Amino acid sequence: MSTAALPAAPASQRRAALPPRRLTLLLMVGAIAGFAAFALPHFLPAQPYGLADDYRVFYAASRVLAHGGNPFDPATIHAAEQSADFYPQVQPSLDDYVNLPVVAWAMRPLTALPFWASYAVFTAAGVAALLGAIAMLARDLGWRRRAPLLLLLVPLSWVSLLGFLSGQFDALLLAGLVLSLRLAIRHRPAAAGALSALVWVKPDLTWPVVPLLALALWPDVRAALRLLTGFAAASAGLLLLQLATTASLLPAWWHHLTLFAGRVDRVQPDLAGLTSLLRALPGGAGGGLTGGRTLALVAAGLALATAIALRSARAAARGAAPEPRHLVAAVCVPLALWLLVAPYAHPNDDLLLLPVVLLVLGPDAARLDGAGLRWAVLLTCAAALVWPIGLLPVAVAPLLLAVAVAGVVAGRRSPGLAGFGTAVAVLAMVLLPAVWPFHVLAYSLTPAAVLLLCAEAVIRPTAGGSAAALL
Repeated sequence: MSTAALPAAPASQRRAALPPRRLTLLLMVGAIAGFAAFALPHFLPAQPYGLADDYRVFYAASRVLAHGGNPFDPATIHAAEQSADFYPQVQPSLDDYVNLPVVAWAMRPLTALPFWASYAVFTAAGVAALLGAIAMLARDLGWRRRAPLLLLLVPLSWVSLLGFLSGQFDALLLAGLVLSLRLAIRHRPAAAGALSALVWVKPDLTWPVVPLLALALWPDVRAALRLLTGFAAASAGLLLLQLATTASLLPAWWHHLTLFAGRVDRVQPDLAGLTSLLRALPGGAGGGLTGGRTLALVAAGLALATAIALRSARAAARGAAPEPRHLVAAVCVPLALWLLVAPYAHPNDDLLLLPVVLLVLGPDAARLDGAGLRWAVLLTCAAALVWPIGLLPVAVAPLLLAVAVAGVVAGRRSPGLAGFGTAVAVLAMVLLPAVWPFHVLAYSLTPAAVLLLCAEAVIRPTAGGSAAALL
């Protein structure tokens, strides 16, 4: 990815731009903290599709396995969930455990604890993993002065909070991704590959990590092969563990997974990919995860992600050893495109986009500057008048999205609009995600935020700022 910056502005201009920049950064901090303060009380007391709702499923599945039962049977896991933490009324989708059986088996030490104590330990581990991942990633990408602020804000952001409140694995997966990148950067590809076996926790979302890492290292053929060997060895160990503990449940897992895929779009409206917006159109994709429009979008997204990954590999083959930001870009930008088109991804899964957010911001948020930042704030405020405030009709939303896209393109050609796309992308990630009990529209606007972030990550300014360049 090209990292050339726009020409530095004169000192007088920089002094003039400084107060608005500080004001905007304070507004972003306030937005993150304010949304967190607004959201947290809505999760108390615990309710269906609320606090620890996903963790309740994982906990119940592990308890069922411990007693020799089948966690993929709806009646069995429903009874186990109610035994763990009783809900008077249950959302139907919360009776679905779709992870591999070995994931529930590995959680058995946690499920020896009472439910809420187990959830607290799991969440504390996730917070610690997230803080460690942020600190390591920020240091590698050149963050210094604002790294402490980053450590405070990211765990409070809605994407992070949603994962912690529901009891998801995303913070642990992000930590595994960051550690894999650091091991690859430090010339330990076998260890990076072995750690990448964490993708089996959510293989539908994280499967591109291993081939992207191998492709990023491919100019060094031995390193790429050692990475794949490490991944294969760790995966073989997990497979043996699976066969030794819960082999008989694999057919039940696959059968339940196919049933779940056929109806997920009808019971879970808050998906984070573009497919959720397609389903909202007249005559939407439908058909669960396998509709025609969904598959076409997935194919197009994978083709673009592959092109970007191949271009990154060719650039690395021509140059010197890749710097940390180059390797992060080569792996995480194509992964972000996959999350954008993935048929089944939730807003909390977008925590895996954090490396892309840090790349887009630049070290110490250096790209949040100039008139583009101020225009981005105005556009985001206008979007807030549509959602969640509701003062403008929903029909205005496509116009605002078109203005945002035009601003991103114009920002490539006009130094005066530098930072517009970056600011819109980050502000959108803060303000647009919607999940129950905050649904205002019939569909989630999270895909719009992810689309803007991917556009800003894929198209970066050239040295003169006068033309667009793909990576």
